[in-house]
Amino acid sequence: MIEKRLKELRLYAGLTQKAVAEEVGISSNGYANWEQGKSEPDIECIIRLCSVFQITADELLGMDVHDSIVKLKPKSDIEELFNKLSPSSKNMALGYIQALVDKEK
Repeated sequence: MIEKRLKELRLYAGLTQKAVAEEVGISSNGYANWEQGKSEPDIECIIRLCSVFQITADELLGMDVHDSIVKLKPKSDIEELFNKLSPSSKNMALGYIQALVDKEK
């Protein structure tokens, strides 16, 4: 099932197969084989993939579906929802996002 996760994560990140392959240090064909289910990444490549997508191995392997990036909406959907908020709600949302970013530092 990792092939579906890889494709979902890559598309969400707006990356090409070639770009991910370069970041991980493998050939484009090697990465394409992962997304097609013809082969699977080894543990070293899983660690590199987690770094590329800024997620945990549990999330990459689909073990943490509650926090999974697949549950997130595409950027355009998020922007559309944000634009529907009142000015005060927008400020609250931005404050919350900033607090999360600060927590990550």
